[in-house]
Amino acid sequence: MTAHEEHEHFRRLMSEHLDGLLAEPQVRELEQHLAGCRQCREEFALLRRSVQLLRNLPQVEVPEELRHRLHRRLLRHGAAMRRRSSTSRWMVPFEATMAVLLATVGAIVLVLLVSSFPVTVTVPRGTLLELSVNRPERLYRLAESAWRSGGTVRRQGHLVPKGSRLGASGQLELWIPRPRWGDFLAAAGELVPAPALPAHLPPTGEQQVLVLVRLVRPARSGPRSGAGPASTPTPPKTPRGRQPPPPGGRAR
Repeated sequence: MTAHEEHEHFRRLMSEHLDGLLAEPQVRELEQHLAGCRQCREEFALLRRSVQLLRNLPQVEVPEELRHRLHRRLLRHGAAMRRRSSTSRWMVPFEATMAVLLATVGAIVLVLLVSSFPVTVTVPRGTLLELSVNRPERLYRLAESAWRSGGTVRRQGHLVPKGSRLGASGQLELWIPRPRWGDFLAAAGELVPAPALPAHLPPTGEQQVLVLVRLVRPARSGPRSGAGPASTPTPPKTPRGRQPPPPGGRAR
């Protein structure tokens, strides 16, 4: 038996085991195989999860109007079939059951389509370095430098396709292969200050370098208080030919 045939054999045993149809020797055989095969263990866990979801689905109640419409359509179809062949008379007693069955299957399909399943994001490991920039265009140019040096760009753990628009991203993860670190520094050029990222990396067991780039927007500068001499108020202008009134008096 080839490896492919062996996996197909144990896949059939998985389904029968979840339905409670396996004998004790077959159960032991399946458990021994799962203990040594990681791929089959993952498939069995996924299959068991799917079966549990199906078994936990709520009972579907078919709307009365939909049931009657399906019933009338099947009756008309059955009448046409009876005119064509005498064998169609055996279908009439089952038409109502078929209508309920079709509606139930449709409801189950809808539930499965709208169900949400957890998604696991696998993020590689690497040496961590941090960098801050103050303009979005610098952020994009650093991402281009990572792509040119054979690296990848991620946002919150999710891979960003090469050449994508980054928008107003506040943080990016640049994954650079350690052998291409010098190419990344050369491509980044003046965007990377010398003290911020080292030219030579310490020897570690990691195969990649993670550069965590944050976009830091400068704070807006407001009016400074207490700086410089106090300004002298400008006296109001007086129309020509008139004198300003004295304090507490009337104008002449």
